[in-house]
Amino acid sequence: MTTTPTIARTRVAGVVLGAVLLALMVVFAVVLPRIDSGAEELSGADSVAALPDELPGGLRALDLGVEAPEGQDPAQAEELTQRQTELQESAGERLSEVFDAPAEVRIYADEALQRQAAVAVVGVPAGLFIPGALPVDPALLDLARSSTELERVGDAVCQLTYGQNVPAGQPVPEDDPAGVTCQLGAEGTTYWIQGGGITAEEAVAVLDDLAGSED
Repeated sequence: MTTTPTIARTRVAGVVLGAVLLALMVVFAVVLPRIDSGAEELSGADSVAALPDELPGGLRALDLGVEAPEGQDPAQAEELTQRQTELQESAGERLSEVFDAPAEVRIYADEALQRQAAVAVVGVPAGLFIPGALPVDPALLDLARSSTELERVGDAVCQLTYGQNVPAGQPVPEDDPAGVTCQLGAEGTTYWIQGGGITAEEAVAVLDDLAGSED
């Protein structure tokens, strides 16, 4: 059995991965400290390590290539692979320009494209992290659980996104979030991940592993 996603599956995931990249740009542009903002400059990393081909949990970089199903033009698979590479390079270049710091971006997925993640590493210290909504006590909104929650997981901060709010008085299901966005700061570098089909603990484990590899 191949570990490479098929061209059809990759097309289905294209919209999701595009949204992930858009969210990456918005989050970094809003919450990370700007190096050229006129405030005292923050010291960051002079370089960041290249992101690996594979992450824990069977996530593989999509830019490594996809295989065309039998009977389909292999050129289509090559086109999709090139598209993933262009998206990543564009995001990395933009982050580097905005923060005047080295940056790396890569998109990953499992074979079935049920678990996906975009990862970014930028050589600036981690700043304030409020990617979606303010973390209001759900009880003030007559809710048992909001559709988004902000939590600290280990040394990282994560936003958990659920499908919908849970009204007050109803039991809170023990379900995993539909999406997670986590940020970790270490040694003057910001590690960021947004994924679907993974838990906050799994996301932070990826960031911890990346941060440890920089030592």
